[in-house]
Amino acid sequence: MSKFLPALRRRHLVACALIACACLPAPLPAFAQARAWTPSRPVTIVVPFTTGASNDTLARMLAPKLSDLWGQTVIVENKPGANSTIGAAAVARSPGDGHTLMISTNGVVVAPFIMKGLTYSIERDLAPIASLLFSHIVVVGTTSIEDTNLAQYITAAGIGKGRSIGVPDPFATLIATRLKLATGKPLNLIPYKGAGQVTNDLLGGQVDAGIMSVVTASTLMRAGKLRGLAVLAEERSPAHPEIPTADELGIKGVRTPLWVSVFAAGTTPAPVQQQIHRDLRQVMSDPTVQAKVRDMGAVLSKESLEEFRDRYHRDIEETRQLVKAAGLTPE
Repeated sequence: MSKFLPALRRRHLVACALIACACLPAPLPAFAQARAWTPSRPVTIVVPFTTGASNDTLARMLAPKLSDLWGQTVIVENKPGANSTIGAAAVARSPGDGHTLMISTNGVVVAPFIMKGLTYSIERDLAPIASLLFSHIVVVGTTSIEDTNLAQYITAAGIGKGRSIGVPDPFATLIATRLKLATGKPLNLIPYKGAGQVTNDLLGGQVDAGIMSVVTASTLMRAGKLRGLAVLAEERSPAHPEIPTADELGIKGVRTPLWVSVFAAGTTPAPVQQQIHRDLRQVMSDPTVQAKVRDMGAVLSKESLEEFRDRYHRDIEETRQLVKAAGLTPE
């Protein structure tokens, strides 16, 4: 009988091992183990423009999704003014702990080149976190004007009809300046604190035309309350194929897409930046979010964090050259 003891012992040890393994807690999912950061209190998303702009629309779309993911309240706070620099400065000065973010457009890149006395550096004090979407830029006019396209509008402005263009941010100001250079026609640029204010004055008849994203203008154009005069891109907008491009109208060299992206304070640690980027990518991959973005007439960005950082710094250098060529100086 003794010859069976080793086998019995082996079976006993195996059984004990199986019981011990069964008592161990289940392993956490890989994504939970890999998290480098989770907010410990409410998160504020600063929008440096008034309500109604494309970045404001997107921020309010993402806030509840991020709140569900993080288990914390996500607040959207509009901080317009001074060509978007008030909101950007607030984020640049915030603690680098991921609890204060900003959703902004290309305007964040342009502002330092046209504004004096900024208290922050866009290269040192703002960290690019995630590129969210791209949108065509459109020049819109009121339905009360006779002109049906941008070429007619600018020609009329050149013969003394006193035409004006509302510009909601520094990026739009640079675009309007490029239009003046490309056509050789004078234009009266009216600065606003955001696309919402431009839209209100367009509908109220205080300004004849404005520059904004297709995302912002689409609903009003479809309703017949605004008229698309030109898309500033190489191709027509899929959302509004009836609007000609500036190139088609003989206005060359003004092709600039709008981008909407997320930033944090420049002191935010790299692992926290990377985690927020992954979380934003996860939220943007939600089918309902993607459907809404397409309905807005925008295109989802697929850029990685590294690709976005590279493009951000290229945009800064390109803007520097464009501002120099346009003869603009900080005011």
